[in-house]
Amino acid sequence: MKYMIMPKVGEALSQVTVVKWLKKEGDKVEQGEGICEVITDKATLEIDSPFTGTVTRIIAREGAEIGVGENMAAISENGETPS
Repeated sequence: MKYMIMPKVGEALSQVTVVKWLKKEGDKVEQGEGICEVITDKATLEIDSPFTGTVTRIIAREGAEIGVGENMAAISENGETPS
């Protein structure tokens, strides 16, 4: 299992708000596929999955503020379950 972290999306940007998850727990996702949308003070951005697998746990719920580098979701590559 791997944890998806909030990537750096701007030079001075340190926090975003999760607007919408495009995948839900149990859904399959491909690397590079949009997995959620976040909003900054200037734009709404789609965040792509860094891994191929199954979304096993969403950590950053819709409406939550999250910092760059924080865990957003757990993605299982081989059927592992989150601890």
